[in-house]
Amino acid sequence: MSRIKRIIAVVCVALFIAAQTAFPAFAQDMDVMSVLSDSFDDVSKDADGFYDGMEYGGADRIIYCYTELYGSSGAEGYIASAKQTAQELMQSQRFVKPTDLQKCAIALAHYGECTQELINAAVYLNEDFSKQGMNAYIWGLIAVERAELPPPADAVHTRDTITARLLSLQLADGGFALTGSKADCDITSAVIYALAPQRDNEAVGLALDGAFAALKSMQLESGGFASMGTENCESTAQAIMAAASLGERKWIEESGALEALLSYRCDGGFSHISGGGASALAASQVCTALTAYVKLLSQTEVTMENEQTSEVAALESHESVDKLSGNGIKLIVTAVCAVISIALIAVWLISGRKKPWLIVAAVVLVLTGAAAWFLDISTAEEYYAQQSLTEGITVTVSADCSSAFDYINKVDAGVTLPSDGVVLRQCTVTLADGATALDALAEAARQQKVTIDYIDSWSGAYVRGIGGLYEFDLGSESGWLYSINGDTPSCAMSEYKLNSGDVLEMTYTCTLGRQD
Repeated sequence: MSRIKRIIAVVCVALFIAAQTAFPAFAQDMDVMSVLSDSFDDVSKDADGFYDGMEYGGADRIIYCYTELYGSSGAEGYIASAKQTAQELMQSQRFVKPTDLQKCAIALAHYGECTQELINAAVYLNEDFSKQGMNAYIWGLIAVERAELPPPADAVHTRDTITARLLSLQLADGGFALTGSKADCDITSAVIYALAPQRDNEAVGLALDGAFAALKSMQLESGGFASMGTENCESTAQAIMAAASLGERKWIEESGALEALLSYRCDGGFSHISGGGASALAASQVCTALTAYVKLLSQTEVTMENEQTSEVAALESHESVDKLSGNGIKLIVTAVCAVISIALIAVWLISGRKKPWLIVAAVVLVLTGAAAWFLDISTAEEYYAQQSLTEGITVTVSADCSSAFDYINKVDAGVTLPSDGVVLRQCTVTLADGATALDALAEAARQQKVTIDYIDSWSGAYVRGIGGLYEFDLGSESGWLYSINGDTPSCAMSEYKLNSGDVLEMTYTCTLGRQD
């Protein structure tokens, strides 16, 4: 009996270890200062001092966080770099986005180095706000608040006019958005942060009350926030920053927002979405939010700016992965293999008769777990949420099965065809140079969430099915053919290299190899 107890004890320990491996969120370090310290270490590796080698345009927000918490001693090189950038922007003969000038002004304002010339170019005399819309007003107000420099007599924009403009854009639900009538978490948070220094003004205070109420109503059950339909780290960070700017410490600590933010911690930093890989933008936003929170704890005014332009939001927006991620699957498989192998070894050690098959089985499980860890596993949500390339060759892709309409009643196959015969609607995909016809089909199918099935052979990949319609579904001569620019290549799809502008058409035929 004691032998059985010992085996059970070993297995329980193994299960505990596996749980810690498979579900690291259960053992997550909630020490905010530890997270901040890791962020600072990540951007200052191999440097004698934190600011050594730092230049403007790199890890700016994390640098500002360090300045807020530990001072600017040693930051002379970074300040000089920011000044040089400011001069280049002001002297440029090309169009310069107002936000680029405003961010530079904010950076230098952290060190008391923002000049009247820069704040004039960035805000007071800048006539290009309309070209960037709401973001220019948000960043412009933050820059004015940070610089604390007066407007010239001929100013185009002032603190008051920008404030009035933002207040005029408040929606009926109390929030703010770049477009439309529904509040967006990121923009609402940004406006709150920009207006917060004026919260003693009656009109601004009322607007902030409505905006914060709208922001709280957007919080999800997880404690986090979403923008453009995607629950993500950055939106949660910005909500915390907005709350900190209003002194809402209780809400930050009791609403679950802080725990939700730290749940994005992953190997290498913080991920944009749950279960994703490390993202520099996510890490910088987390660092900014946690610094704002730490400053709030010490009752010191928060002086960090909020960055989430519509361009960044659009670039990084994709579907939320609320279910188990591919990495989670790998962790669970690895953990289960570890548990069973440990149990087998325990049985081998404790049992009176040493059975070799126990050790062999344990070794096989260890190898299986190791192999699983290195496999590229992703869930359906993660696969379909992958971002498409923005540069490369462009190819038009479509898949049609209308020619099968005449045959579907002749074969008792229980096959249903789309009413218009379109299995994959015509679309344009962007691929890397050297991509094949199979790559183009896979990318188009991924974007439209259509399944494809193919097998590899010595001569290349062969497509068996698209959208649930397979070879032989409508007879022994049915299947998918492909053509490029109207011609049928003599090689497999995986062997045909595409050129930009090519048109790939997939056609389902029921008379493969013969004419009707």
